This record gives sequence, C-alpha cells and structure tokens, in this order.
Amino acid sequence: MERLSPEFRDAFGQLMDKEMSMTSNEFFKKGMAIMTEHKLLKHATKVHPRFFMTHKENRNRLMLSPLNVHKKGFVIRSIGADRKQLTSALCVELAPSGPTRVSNLEANLALIKKASGLLAPLNGEELYLTLGCSHTVAFCKVAPLGGPTPEKGLQDDNGNLDYGKLAMQPEYKAMIEDGWDWDVIPWDVDQMFPRFAKVVQKALNGANSASTEIGELDTAVNFADLQVDLAGVADWEKLALQNVKGMCMSCAPYSEVILEFVKLYGGGPGAPHISFMDSIGKAFNSNMLLGEQFWRGLTYTEFADKNSMYPLLRVGLGLVNLTSDKHENRIAKCLIKSDITKLASKNSTAKAKEAEQTLKDSLEIVDALANSMGTARQDVLQPLGHMFVRVGLAATDKGKSGPEGKDYTMKEIQYKFLEDIGNVVGHKVQFPKWDCTSAIVHQPVGSPQTDATAATSLHDHSSATWLAKSKGFEVGKVVQERVTDGSAKAHMEIISIDDATSTVCLKQVVDYNQIAARFEGKVTTVRDVHGEYEL
Repeated sequence: MERLSPEFRDAFGQLMDKEMSMTSNEFFKKGMAIMTEHKLLKHATKVHPRFFMTHKENRNRLMLSPLNVHKKGFVIRSIGADRKQLTSALCVELAPSGPTRVSNLEANLALIKKASGLLAPLNGEELYLTLGCSHTVAFCKVAPLGGPTPEKGLQDDNGNLDYGKLAMQPEYKAMIEDGWDWDVIPWDVDQMFPRFAKVVQKALNGANSASTEIGELDTAVNFADLQVDLAGVADWEKLALQNVKGMCMSCAPYSEVILEFVKLYGGGPGAPHISFMDSIGKAFNSNMLLGEQFWRGLTYTEFADKNSMYPLLRVGLGLVNLTSDKHENRIAKCLIKSDITKLASKNSTAKAKEAEQTLKDSLEIVDALANSMGTARQDVLQPLGHMFVRVGLAATDKGKSGPEGKDYTMKEIQYKFLEDIGNVVGHKVQFPKWDCTSAIVHQPVGSPQTDATAATSLHDHSSATWLAKSKGFEVGKVVQERVTDGSAKAHMEIISIDDATSTVCLKQVVDYNQIAARFEGKVTTVRDVHGEYEL
C-alpha cells in the first residue's frame, strides 16, 4: 500500500464517510477527482479485451448477464461500432496477490461456469476488473471463440457466433482485436476502500440506461447487500430505497415490494434464497420479469395456515415464472397472482404444507451431501432448480403449462429429484422420509460401478464405516502405509471403525524396521486413512 499517501487516505476516508449523504454520481466524481489529484488514476490506451474480467461488485455482485452480453454485441453490430461512445470504460487493477485477487478470480470462475459457454473462459492473462463497459468487453472477449450465442442475428448456420459478421465492420474488428482506452483505478485503492467499487457500479450502470440491464433480482440482491452494510443504522430501509431508486431501475416503482420480500423470505443475512433464485435464473438463461402484481402476490399473500410463512414455496413460485417461456412484454404469465391466492386458501392448505416440506427436505438432502461428500450446492444447482420449479407447478396445478408439459405428483417429483441428485454424485441416494429409493442412476462414463441393490441413504453419508467401505477400507482389511521416500511400507490391520467419533483404529502387523516399536493407535478421520494408506 506504499502508493497511498497518508494525505490520500485521509481525503478518501472522509469521502467514504459522506457516502450516504450524496448521490452515487456525485460520490463517484469526487472519488475520481481525489485519485487524479494524488496522481493515482491511470489511463491505459488500446487495452485488448483478453486482459479483462469483471469486478465482483459489478451490477450488485451479479457481475454480468450472459444473455445481455450477447444482446449488447448484437446491438453494437446493428447500430455500428464506435469506440468514441465507450465513455464509461473504467476498471480496477487485479491485485497481484491476497484475498481480493482470490475472491475476484473465484467470482469470475463461478460466473463463467454458470454461463454455459456464453462467456469466455479465463486465459491467465487477465490484469483488470471492469466496472464500466463490462458487457461490451465481455462480448469482445468471447466473440472470436465462435461459441454458442442466443442472438440469431449473430449466428452461423450451426447456431454458433459468426465472427465474420462482426469483422465486416472495421471499427468492430478493431474493438475486438485491438481494444480501446480505459481509466484504471489502482488495486490498493480498491482493497483499502472496497465500498467505492460498489458505488461506482451504481453510478455507471445508472448512466448507461441501467433499466435495460439491471432487473428485479439485481435489485433484490442489492437490497440484501444493503441490509448487511446498513445493519444497525436508523432508517436503513429508507436509505436502501433511495440508493436503489437512484440507479433508475425499471422496477423502481415497486422496489418497496421487492425489499419487503428480501426481508421476509430472503433466508436471513446475505439473503441466500435471493442468490439461489438468481443462480437458477442464470442457469436457465432466464430473461423474464415477474412484474409488480406477481411480486405483490409473492410478498403479501397470507396463507390460511398461520403456522408457516411458506418462504420456500414462494421462492418456488417465483422460479416457475422466471424459467417460463410464457410472457407478455417479458413479464412472465405462466402463473398469475390469483394462482398464489388459490394456493394460500384453506382448501389448499394440505397441498401447500406438502410442497413446503418437500422443498425443506430437498435442501436437507443437499446440505447432508455437502457435509459428507463436499458436494457443493453449485454442483446440484440444476437438479435443485428443477425441483423447485416442479413443486411450484404441482402446487398450483400448472404442470402442463411448465417446460416439461406434464403434471407430476409430489411423490414423482421427489423420485426424480433423488434420481437427478444420484446422477450428480454417482450413486443412489436414499431419503427414508420420502420412501423413494428405486431411482435409476445413469453411471457417469469411467466411474466405478456401485452395488445396484444398495441405495445410499443420508445416514450412510454421515457414517465413517460407510465412507471407509466406499473407499475400500473395512474392518479386518490389511492396508499398507503410503510412502514417497522409498522407505519400507508398514502394514496395518483395521481393527475397528467408530461411527460416533469417525475414528479408525489401526494395528501394525508387519514391519521391516526392527528398531522402532510397532504402531498401534487411531486415525481420527476416514479421509486420513485414505490419504496415508493404500490397499
């Protein structure tokens, strides 16, 4: 941090203290002026798109919409490329090391994985994190790769991106192959004052007709962030609404409703349910809006059963519309407000209860797999998304209006979820409460075959005995120490495995070292056994 003088730190710190008392544009301009005064703001000429990835704070941590990346690329081709119009080209240096660098890399890798080929992979040459012109440079980075594109006006005969159509415009070709000029914020400013990037993206997105790019879930995620950032601040809701409305979002007129949904059904600090909805939207390439009336139905409808607020069911109903192709002017119409009202009525109480409990169970299964096998929620995102959508459709009797065009019973939905999850982890998964254990698992190519008659239950995943056996270790087996220095291997017999404490008792049965005493003791985790011993 040697570049940041005490005078700069003091001036910028005073600005940060005044953030909530000025508009995002005013705050942004003052910050840029302070950096210019202290000769910290850089100007880089003709920077190639391959050197960029997206700042993790861009678009309220949603970073990029892969669909809008390609839409932006098509719009530029339609109106004609002009680098002089790229006035919001602002980025931050990628930190050379440390947690800021790691978190930005991880965020980009996760975004690229969810984009399913619509974004360029990281190439190892990235030096900058975009805050402005993010969608434009992301398209220019992916364009030469010739991968998939949803924009028909950019497709070749195979449905892939036709770079030749873009290169016909010399200016567009120059943007992609040479790049353009950028203002660059030093990485250490970003690291010392992380909130500055959050405000910058608001100012830049607002200036770039944010209503076309920043939607309802972006707004919800922004509210979730502000709920954490403004914790303990009086009138934080008022400040949060002012903050969001200043970004000119299309949903600003009903942003109070979205804020209420985040507060009531977001799932607690960080609003994981909102992040989940956004992740599913990205995974299914959704470009739908829920609209004010449906948001009001999701948020304010009271269920006849007063023992539950039905937060997961509300999320599921929202996901039904987000993943639907039935719409009027991009506002989803698969479900409407009256469908929620009907589900909340006394006559539908049993159905609503079953749906909510099924969704709770599905999250329990995912969490159990994460704890026992390290299966991240991201790995099972698509099965989980299908689960929420199917439950939402079944609860409202709209299965035939959904993407699969079929009415499922709740038992069938549970069965399909276990089958889908089993295909991810490579073996059958059993959940006794559902009594759905006969799902057929399609074994991944090259993976070991499992016992077709023995479904794996959640209890198994928390059992040291089962985990050890799945790796070939069980009581009575003789294993040998895994060594790398060429020394003799000690041979150990597995005496016992304790499920309660996850300890494995070993006793040395053969050794070639006549001086050292034979080992007899415990290894505290099954994974240690797998790591240090072999059959």
